[in-house]
Amino acid sequence: GLTGAGYTDMYVWGVYYRIAPYFVVALLGVAAFFFLKKQFKRVLLTLLVFPVCLLATLAAARLTDSFVVKPNAFALQKTSIETNWYLTRRGFDLEFLLNVNDTAVGAFTKDTLQTDPSAVTALNNLKLADTSAETLSQYKAGESYYLTSAQYRQMMIGETPTLIYTSTRESASPSGHGEGLLMGYASRTDAEGNPLLLMEGIPTQTHNAALPEIRNNALYFSPNASESLVLSPSDYNGNAGIKLTFLNRAAYLLHNHGSTSSAVTDTDIGLLNRKISDRLNRLAPFFRYDTPYPIVTDQGDVLWVCEAYAVTDRYPFAQTFDGVNYIRNVATVTVDAYNGTVTFYRHGHEPISNTYQKIYPTLFTAEPLPESVAAQRRAPELLYKLQMQVLEQYHETDLQRFYLRQGAWNCAKVSYNGEEAKRLDPIPTWVSLPDAQDTLQQTPVLMTVYTDKSGTNVTAVFLRDSSSWNRDRMVLYVFSEGQTQMTPQAFISSLATNQDYLLRQANWQAAGLNITCGQVSPVFLNHCLLYATPLYNNAATGEKRLVAVAMGNGKRVVVRNNVSDCLSALISAGNIITAPEESQTDLNDLIDAVVQAYDQVRESNAQSDWSAYGNAMNELESAIRRLENGKNK
Repeated sequence: GLTGAGYTDMYVWGVYYRIAPYFVVALLGVAAFFFLKKQFKRVLLTLLVFPVCLLATLAAARLTDSFVVKPNAFALQKTSIETNWYLTRRGFDLEFLLNVNDTAVGAFTKDTLQTDPSAVTALNNLKLADTSAETLSQYKAGESYYLTSAQYRQMMIGETPTLIYTSTRESASPSGHGEGLLMGYASRTDAEGNPLLLMEGIPTQTHNAALPEIRNNALYFSPNASESLVLSPSDYNGNAGIKLTFLNRAAYLLHNHGSTSSAVTDTDIGLLNRKISDRLNRLAPFFRYDTPYPIVTDQGDVLWVCEAYAVTDRYPFAQTFDGVNYIRNVATVTVDAYNGTVTFYRHGHEPISNTYQKIYPTLFTAEPLPESVAAQRRAPELLYKLQMQVLEQYHETDLQRFYLRQGAWNCAKVSYNGEEAKRLDPIPTWVSLPDAQDTLQQTPVLMTVYTDKSGTNVTAVFLRDSSSWNRDRMVLYVFSEGQTQMTPQAFISSLATNQDYLLRQANWQAAGLNITCGQVSPVFLNHCLLYATPLYNNAATGEKRLVAVAMGNGKRVVVRNNVSDCLSALISAGNIITAPEESQTDLNDLIDAVVQAYDQVRESNAQSDWSAYGNAMNELESAIRRLENGKNK
């Protein structure tokens, strides 16, 4: 049922609760009178009147529900339904969502690439590079470290909108600290299909002139850090920590339940609350926080950034999702990875955060969010994921259909490689949205694809602007009934039976390759959906290397060596994918690979081994393309 008072609550229980207090007082007065008269039997009978009335009210409520409300529920409870619908959307900050209803499915053509400002940007930033722990582990720089799960975000590298991922190098020992980070292109790999990196190594090296150099590689504060750490002054010259004098050392021992080194001296420094979640929850436990992610400022400092939310489950009439029915993104929080300095940058004014501001006047800084942080700030993902859930039902503007749960949606789900179907994560991409002058501008967004309950047809696309200057802009494109678009699952299913894919798969298997699909990346262009998924070779050591790309637009699915070739096959487009700025493979090695592949072609042809010949031709084609890419870099 919907949260809030319904017809029975208002007209049965409401009347009961208005009368009950006075009735109880009257009964107590009568009982007291009989008690003074020592008529104890009447006292007991008087006190029994109240539970009898309660049971009678309960029976009346049940009868009202069964014989009055159920036969005409919508008409009797329309006001309550409307209140619940409106306040739930308002509670989850969807009050000003722009609904574009009856959207007609467009066509993706070569003209789209030329007229849609976001087309090339979106296609240049598909998630193609594998970022699994097994693949990234080759960059961890020794057994003393491990790399955290990759986190994606959109940012500008020079003048180029780019989807990147970051992973920090954490210490495998609780007595150590993190060291630098990994940053890479989400859409690019080197000639061997490995991730193409923007930052790597110890100390961290930056491979792009548009990005700053990191000046303090040591990550003393991070999401995975141990609770505390003891350092000597020669090892740490930051602002955090306490001098471990005799009294502080005793307090430190108590804090760590007696576990610390006996070699600690008065000059040593103790760093406490090094884990980001602990640090924030000790400072402001009344907020809810997103997962922190690392950025590098223009000054070369590593900061952890996350969004803070004011939440409650007491917002009247609003439906509850994941334990809350009201949420607002009230602040962006930064934590210095070297010094541990925490800064809350407030966004506007909101009742809950206003109250905390009065209680803790120094919690929020008066300074604006620094430009270098704002430029790299990620969209508020916790809020967006809740909005995704809410809109599965609360997208419906027809109150009767909403109440009867007609036309409810599901967030699109996909099953990869025979695994259980999982909901698609929010997709960071670019689309064209009108600005204040109604001119289309390429805009970074988070995107969700909805399907009908059966999962057989796309019903809508939900976009939230993730640019730092317009976080409140949200658009829901609802497709007209009868319009059909390929779902992400249908794309994967079509790929599994695609003749080109099956032929290549046979050749890959013959060559000893173990091929799996990566994550599906939807692209929303000209009101139609285009899908792409990387195809990886799973090496025996666990790394996944990109070998091909599959793309589909609802009419057909193709498998080619790269995105440009897929687009050429789908719409006869030219090469639109921007080559990486740096080469990580020597051209002589690429030439040798071409010669070796050609020798294999000649040998297999001479022996009439047509299976080997097909594999060798594929390898020759791949080697020539790697050589072309290497010469163009």
